[in-house]
Amino acid sequence: MTVRINPRDNLTRAVTTLLVGNHEKSRNFEKLSERLFPDDRVTPILVRAATSPASIGNSTWGEILAGTAVADLVQNLGPTNAGAQVLKRGLSLSFGPAGTISVPTLLAVAADDPFFAEAAPLVVRQDALSAVSLTPKKLGAIVCFSREIFTYGIEAMTAIVSDHLRQSVGAAIDLVLFDTNAATTVRPAGLRSTISAESATAGGGQAAMFTDIGKLVAKVAGISQGNVGIVASPDAASKILLYTGGVFPYPVWSTNGLATGTAMAVALSSVASVIDPTPRITISEAAVLHLEDTSPAQISSTTTAVAAPLRSLFQSDTLAVRLVMQMNWAIRSTAANCVDWVTSITW
Repeated sequence: MTVRINPRDNLTRAVTTLLVGNHEKSRNFEKLSERLFPDDRVTPILVRAATSPASIGNSTWGEILAGTAVADLVQNLGPTNAGAQVLKRGLSLSFGPAGTISVPTLLAVAADDPFFAEAAPLVVRQDALSAVSLTPKKLGAIVCFSREIFTYGIEAMTAIVSDHLRQSVGAAIDLVLFDTNAATTVRPAGLRSTISAESATAGGGQAAMFTDIGKLVAKVAGISQGNVGIVASPDAASKILLYTGGVFPYPVWSTNGLATGTAMAVALSSVASVIDPTPRITISEAAVLHLEDTSPAQISSTTTAVAAPLRSLFQSDTLAVRLVMQMNWAIRSTAANCVDWVTSITW
């Protein structure tokens, strides 16, 4: 009997298959996948796309299934992953064969009267036709595993691979999605990039929190139509839930992508994201890596300068999984009322 699983699990199983194939020196990934996951009909199709050793992303069927899987992975990194939840509740698209996607601008709710008399003309709003263009930006993550992982059994190994991929991709997305930096040719804009912070309410305590959160929600209410999400640093998120007894009208997500004492409200329907339909996943056992999560550098840029610290996968008997995909997001409204935030809270 074929067991139906989530698309993101197919992607995780495909990565696990590539890891095992590399370990066993097997290049028949389709047969290997059928042996490891006998009730799974989808994962063998994903790994069938591998036309070069240990990579995914060159088959028509593989592209379609991998696209579904990677979108599901990004949008379901976990119920507490703030970036994934924000993108999941906004407009989510796929690049497909297009190099650029134009997303229609989201307009604030107008005071149009939708009711009309018999034989009378229906109101037609004269909108300004505009769009936000989203071009591919390259997102990547590298996760290392020791060969001892192959002694754990296939279920434990798959769970570890899944957890590492989600943690790595989730952390990478949060740090960029919620920052204040403008878009560049390399990365998307942070959601707070064009918005100045509100002044925190003085006095502290529950009253100050209610005032601050009320101010944020009121700012985005006109365009959100009630579809609001609260994203906060771990300390602020826990206080919101504690002060309200866990009963809160909007979802609250915690993220390390915000500095301590920071909270923000997002009109979720105003966020548009585009995810690569063809991720590239590669396994290596011989690369040399610069273990740096802030400012990675070339291994050697001159005859004397060498990046540090380094790890030789061959020397340390480890493997690395590299996931690379195209992704972008933007606020699809020209109005400055889709995001609001406050920092240095007193509560």
